[in-house]
This record gives sequence, structure tokens and C-alpha cells, in this order.
Amino acid sequence: MMNFMKLLGGEDDEDEGPDDPRTPRVGRHDPYGARHGADDPHAPRHGRDDPYAPRDSRGEPLEGGEPPPRPRRSMTEAAPWDEFWTDQMRSGMAGFVDLFCRDGRLIDAMRANRLKTILCVGSGISQEPKALALAGFDVTVLDISPLALRVAQACDVPDKFLLNFLEGRRPGRRRRVRFIEGDLLDASVCPGPYDVVLERRTLQLYPDDDRPAAMRALAARLATPGIFFSHSHRNLASGGWPANDPSDWFHAERWPVSQGGSPIETRVAWLSNSSG
Repeated sequence: MMNFMKLLGGEDDEDEGPDDPRTPRVGRHDPYGARHGADDPHAPRHGRDDPYAPRDSRGEPLEGGEPPPRPRRSMTEAAPWDEFWTDQMRSGMAGFVDLFCRDGRLIDAMRANRLKTILCVGSGISQEPKALALAGFDVTVLDISPLALRVAQACDVPDKFLLNFLEGRRPGRRRRVRFIEGDLLDASVCPGPYDVVLERRTLQLYPDDDRPAAMRALAARLATPGIFFSHSHRNLASGGWPANDPSDWFHAERWPVSQGGSPIETRVAWLSNSSG
């Protein structure tokens, strides 16, 4: 596991994880493991220990009550995301940012269809863009957090780590990654067009009323032919798939859906999902 604390000027993390960013972890650095006890600052609280639990007039938790939703983090301001990534790195959770990144089939499809350029949107501190550059593609990263961009760029990760993203595909001629700070809603930033627009768990964070504009903004940056790769994640603790699944927009707009099994002759949606 990468040690992001060094980039924040902190101490080394004593917990070492395997080189493969997709390998499940166990223990306090497992973001999907159950946590118990008040000693764990990241443990979910229940009953009287839960600050979000609905309470009666005496301040006691209501039986069977559902906690109100937490405030949304702004999608158009940098400061909340700088704070988010700082917290993730200090807590040790940042090492799991690439847990669900599997790029083998995407690499196959891009090579088969002679697609060369990729726009990675909202990737934060992810090292996936460097892995795609190692595969031989021209990669641009667009993110609103200057802190995340600095960390992503400064991480000196070995090829052994990046090769895990490629899932056995051969590296190509390594290309450079461009890191651009900006709001994806600003059409003047990274206007494209790009052969692939790749977002992982970013569009699903937008409020329902704002998500269509964000999706149109990314679609406008996509070349023809091209792949709009959208990855949604379901938190098992919240039950079923969220109502804000970006795939609904693609279906409503009648986008062809593909996962690279046939020649790509137009603009297609590649829909990926994960849960945990």
C-alpha cells in the first residue's frame, strides 16, 4: 500500500499492504470491514453513540430510526475536496482509492479500435492515470482539488505497482500524464475531444438536479468514435443501488452500451459497477 502520509509531512504508516491495489485488506485499513468499539475513531456509531441518530425530546435515540442524510460535499469548490483527501490520507483509507480499478479490457478495446487519448475526471489521488500512460496512452487528469493533483503527480510508484492495473496486458511506449485543475462544468478546461472519458464514482456524487449537466459536459469532450467509461459504486450498508446511478442518464439518452467486445464505430457508454 502506498504511504501518502509522507506527502503530507507525516510519519510512516506501520501497516504494509500488498503491492496489488485491488487486493482486499484486513484490519483497520480495510474500508469495507466491520468495525466495532468506541476506540476506533472511524467506527460507525449506533444508538446513543451515533451523533446522526434521530432522537426524542429527551435526547434519547428513537427505536429503529434512520439517520438523516449527511450534508453533501460541494462538487464545484476545491476546499472541501482538499479536506476530504487530507482526511483520507491521515486515516489510511487513501490506499484503497484504486481498489476497483481494472483496466485490462478497456486497454484491449482501445488498442483494437486505435483509440489513443484518455481524460480521467475526478480521479483524485488515483494512480490509474499513470498506469494507463504506462500502457501507451496519452492521459489527461481533470480534478477540482489542487491537493489531490499534487499528491497524484508526486507519488513515485514503481512499475510493479502500475502493472497490476493492466491485468497482464503488455505495457506500451510510456506517455506523459497531464494534471489539470478545474471544474468539469467549465467547458474551457480540457475541451478535448478525447477518445475515452473515464470517471470512477464521481458523477454519482452530484445532486440529481445537477448530474445531467455534468454528464453532458463530459459527453461534449468525447470524440466520435469514443468510449464514455462510467463506474458507479454501491455501498452495501445503504441497501440497493442508489437512485442517482449515472447509468440511468445513458439509457434515457439512448446511448449504445458496449464493453469492447465488438468494433466501436460511434460514441458508446461503458458502464461499470462495484459494491462493498
